[in-house]
Amino acid sequence: MKGDLQLGPVYHALDFLVTKDQIGVGFCPVCFGKNESVCERISDKTVKLHNKEEKWTPRSQGESWNGKPISIKYFRNASEFLRLDNELCSRIGKINTACEVHDVVWSSFLRPLPIESAMQETMHCPSRRLVAKVKNLQDKFRGNFVEDPSRLQLVSTLHVNSEPVIFQVFPASEGWPFPIFYGACGRTIVLEDTGLPLDSFLSAPWIERAKLGLEIIQITKYLTNNPAHWGLYLADFALDMFTVANGTVKLADANNILVVDFLDSSMKAETEKTRNICQDEDHNCVSFFPYELCQGITRDHNFYAVCRSLLSSTGNRKGLLHTPPDVEDFQELLQDALTECVTSRTIRRKEAIDLILGLLQSKISEK
Repeated sequence: MKGDLQLGPVYHALDFLVTKDQIGVGFCPVCFGKNESVCERISDKTVKLHNKEEKWTPRSQGESWNGKPISIKYFRNASEFLRLDNELCSRIGKINTACEVHDVVWSSFLRPLPIESAMQETMHCPSRRLVAKVKNLQDKFRGNFVEDPSRLQLVSTLHVNSEPVIFQVFPASEGWPFPIFYGACGRTIVLEDTGLPLDSFLSAPWIERAKLGLEIIQITKYLTNNPAHWGLYLADFALDMFTVANGTVKLADANNILVVDFLDSSMKAETEKTRNICQDEDHNCVSFFPYELCQGITRDHNFYAVCRSLLSSTGNRKGLLHTPPDVEDFQELLQDALTECVTSRTIRRKEAIDLILGLLQSKISEK
């Protein structure tokens, strides 16, 4: 949570009174939504929030949704919303001056904004099938946005951060590895609490980290190849994007996901592999080529990225599978497989990720 709360780089708990003003209800319909039950439950109550510097993912503690812990994701002074606010104010000639965004929306938008255009900005190459799924989120919309703000809320969300849309279009109830989405209120969304960030487990025993690594690989494989014929590619991978609760791993950060529709008639055959253009010591670097992914000619990005950014140690950054057991030739085999997964010099990344999977499974089964 940026703004009034400036905390350090680790999670902290604090009492924080959440009001409707603070969660941005007054900005609606330039917001994520205004679900009445969600607004009632999270407003005017004291909740314990967790915050991490440079992230917009404060987590509630002590609050529940039908008896289940929840996580509150809260935009307040996010630059994306500020940019959108300024764009809207400029429509009525108020540039760099105060204006009420709520009033601007109703006075300046004379026709519905196209959802397709908003999706192009954050999703790169939305297919007709994906556009249809996103449009289905407007259960109440009937063609006149002046009477129902749901279209503007959806377009605002797509312009700012498509994560709430991803959580709903690819719901946990259908097997996708995301938190359950409960609803939105203002510039806040409420999700199932999915535990601690993965980087909290870097000091755990290796066998426990291996089990988590196994789950992450399975998640990566599902995002890449699933019965619904979607490809969900993460522009970047980081340990704190994943969370762990009771040994179950979830992808809690879907802020920058490229969605490819393998059923689209324009889809080409896979003929290339993701090029690794990163220096070995640059642990923040991940190669990402949206155009090639959208065409379908490369489909191994997730395998490359998870090996480089999560599983392997890079530079002075420890990966999840650091310091594996030095027994027989296991350590060497695992390192070779991880290196091949990143570089793809002699085998395909799919083969390398399957090799890593097999090595982890064999070592876990010994315990």
